[in-house]
Amino acid sequence: MRAAWGLPILLCAAACGGGGAGPPDAAAPDACAEPCVPDVDAAPTPDAPPGVDAEPGRSCASAIPLVPGAPAVMATTVGGSYATRASCAGDSMAWPDRYFQVEAGAAPVDLTVDVAVDEAAMTPFDAVVSARGVCAEAQSEILCVNSGWSDRLELLGVSGRVYLVVDGTTEFGGVSQGAFDIAVTARAIAAAGAACDPAGAASRCGADLVCQAGTCAATSAALACAAAVDLTADLADGSAEASGTVHAFDPDYYRSPCAWSAAAGAPERIYRIDLAAPATLTATTDDAAGTTYDTVLYLRKDACDGLEVACNDEADGATHRSTLAGVGPLAAGTYYLFVDQSSSFVDGSPFTTARQYHLTVTRAP
Repeated sequence: MRAAWGLPILLCAAACGGGGAGPPDAAAPDACAEPCVPDVDAAPTPDAPPGVDAEPGRSCASAIPLVPGAPAVMATTVGGSYATRASCAGDSMAWPDRYFQVEAGAAPVDLTVDVAVDEAAMTPFDAVVSARGVCAEAQSEILCVNSGWSDRLELLGVSGRVYLVVDGTTEFGGVSQGAFDIAVTARAIAAAGAACDPAGAASRCGADLVCQAGTCAATSAALACAAAVDLTADLADGSAEASGTVHAFDPDYYRSPCAWSAAAGAPERIYRIDLAAPATLTATTDDAAGTTYDTVLYLRKDACDGLEVACNDEADGATHRSTLAGVGPLAAGTYYLFVDQSSSFVDGSPFTTARQYHLTVTRAP
């Protein structure tokens, strides 16, 4: 059974100080427009009814505690404060929010936060979720996710107390305030030689480590290159396919200058192709079902840090997937093909959850 919090539903006029500053129809929750909202990320509405800030989740001091692994908590932003602006939703300051807190512990862990709304509703609540190290300080925001009506936020390597703020937006066509369920799960971070979950669900390996046969083993840029999957034999028939999953915590050692974002921390997958004679190569991740994030493809000669001979960030402007079309003729030799991340586009959320790709490579003599 899910835990429930009795959160009163306050009308917009009460939440914004009892009218005057709001529009004439401020009795409707969605009619609470910006004129009655504080201009800065500050304390909850100063003229709220006495004691209202002590209600569960209406202020930093009354943040609702969440326990990793415990059943989801039912809550609502209706009647919440208007004190917080989530960085990933520009209009969130205009809508009420609700505060939560999680004790991550002394040792760093990963926290996954799921905020689920009723997406079967005629007009679902459009939720936004952000995490902060210090509740009242906007600059302490760790991560913000605004990927749709429901949201998933994954925090990597956090410790101590973490504050979560569920806010609203109208960006995806939903209503700006409403009910939701929120749940938190934790993932352990294993050291070298320790056991690990190959799927990355219960545990994962720390920095510069990979999970090999259920144990965390050291890796590096050179080792990652040496472990590149060889597509040469499959390409003997003219085509090869490969699929895989990447996680936000996977090592990241390589980057192409043609990627939309130059930020580090985007894990890559590497494939090796040996050409015995000159040939032309085509590679693509332009597969709507098999590729779920914004990819960039690039091809390098002789070494993983060798000369880049081709790169493509977008097959078209709509899918944000990638195609290297008819590269060549290439001289005989060894080539390394990279499937990397270009940005957080396609599903709209930051690169925090497992993403899948499907790669097709063809060779023409």
